[in-house]
Amino acid sequence: MPYKLSLRMNFLLGFLLCIIALVVALYLQLAKGESPCNLCILQRIAFTFSGLLFLFGAAHYPKGKGSIVYRSLLMMVLLSGLALSLRQIWLQFYPPLSGSCGPDLYTLFKTFPLGQVLKIALQGSDDCAQVHWKFLGLSLAAWTAIDFLILIGLSLVPYKKHKNK
Repeated sequence: MPYKLSLRMNFLLGFLLCIIALVVALYLQLAKGESPCNLCILQRIAFTFSGLLFLFGAAHYPKGKGSIVYRSLLMMVLLSGLALSLRQIWLQFYPPLSGSCGPDLYTLFKTFPLGQVLKIALQGSDDCAQVHWKFLGLSLAAWTAIDFLILIGLSLVPYKKHKNK
C-alpha cells in the first residue's frame, strides 16, 4: 500500500503551496513591476481563501463529517480559482476586441454593486489578455491553473486516518 499523508499534513502542504503562489505573485508585482489585472487579483483572493481553509483545517484536524465540510469548501474555492485562471488563459488566446484596459477592481467596487463588478471583471480586458511573464513557455495564468489543479488533487487524495484514543 502506498504511503498516505495524514489529513493534517495534506492541509499543511496545501497551505504551503498557497503561500508560495501568493509570494511569487507579490514578488512579480513588487520586485519585477508586473501590476496584476482584475482576474489576477481575483485569483489571489481564491489562493488566500483556500490557504486559510487549509490552515484552519490543519489546526482543527477534523474527523469524519468535519473533513468532508472542509474539503467541500476547499473544492468550491479551488474550482472558482481554476475557472478564473482558465478564463484568463482563454483571454490570452482570444483577446477581447475592445482595445481598452478597463477600470481596476477598486474603482469597480466603488462604482458598481457586487454582481455587476464580478460580471465586468470576468469579461476581462486587454490587460488580462497580455502575457508579461513566462516560465518554461507557460504564462502566469497557466501556472496558476496548474497550481489550482495540484491543490484540487491534494484536497481529494485519500489520507491516513488518525487513530481514536
